[in-house]
Amino acid sequence: MINYKSEFHSIQVTAPSGGVVGGTPVKIGSHLFGVPAATAAAGYPVNLITAGVFNLSKAGTFSITAGDKLYWNSSTGITKTATDYACGVAMSDAASAATSCEVLIFPMTDLVAVDAAIAALDVRVAALEA
Repeated sequence: MINYKSEFHSIQVTAPSGGVVGGTPVKIGSHLFGVPAATAAAGYPVNLITAGVFNLSKAGTFSITAGDKLYWNSSTGITKTATDYACGVAMSDAASAATSCEVLIFPMTDLVAVDAAIAALDVRVAALEA
């Protein structure tokens, strides 16, 4: 296909103001979220991984259960605060004392996609627990 550019899980973007640090999630604009594959200064190209399971820093002292909807706050990391940016779903439990958690991130444009993903994971978790 002439109009095909790349698979959705790894795309090349221009690093935003302030640059990016490889392995540290970044939100670009209103809806583009991912984990840079490398460190890049502002204005330079970088591969942004927009889908996959990552071990990400967790903010605060709250517990996470596999299947929880998770959010990203650029200052504090993963949260369960619905006013932060919806970024994915917890892949495993994380105790309140944990400083990180496993997160399935995926491209999304609204919370409907997140809710559908959570429902699908709930079914898979229930099947594993049975």
